[in-house]
Amino acid sequence: MIFFLANFSLVMSSIGFILLPLICGQMVDVIKDGGSMTKGTIEFIILTVFMAIFSSIRGFMFNILGEKIMVALRKELFDKLLTKDISYYDANKTGELLSRLGNDIGTVYSVCTDNISILLRNFLQFFGSLLLLWLLSWKLTLFILVLTPIISFVILRIVKVSKKLQK
Repeated sequence: MIFFLANFSLVMSSIGFILLPLICGQMVDVIKDGGSMTKGTIEFIILTVFMAIFSSIRGFMFNILGEKIMVALRKELFDKLLTKDISYYDANKTGELLSRLGNDIGTVYSVCTDNISILLRNFLQFFGSLLLLWLLSWKLTLFILVLTPIISFVILRIVKVSKKLQK
């Protein structure tokens, strides 16, 4: 249930982040045409609240998932440490073992809560933005998709040459 709610909130907040520039663009068009911004402002406020709620739920749920994983890892590691022979503890300092295990579990916690959430969010936002751009203008989308690798290649070449010149 927590995993489903975390991912559902992730999808909903990503949709909000994708729609935000669209609403802002519509507000600019209304200003340009001399119309009233009331509808656009209300949409903007609703979308911002929507994004805040689902982003908060997403963060909270991924933290709960991370905590559950940490508890399971700590329990499993503790059980493994109890099965070790005394000679193992003679060869290894107990304080170093506990410090290392604590740091490793903290790293796993960070990966489970922050990194996975950010990776999924960025993945959804990238492809969602690409879809929205395609719906707005497929010609512009194709232009961007063709031009981006070319520009990236040129920039990478410039960086390589710059690094060689700096040495």
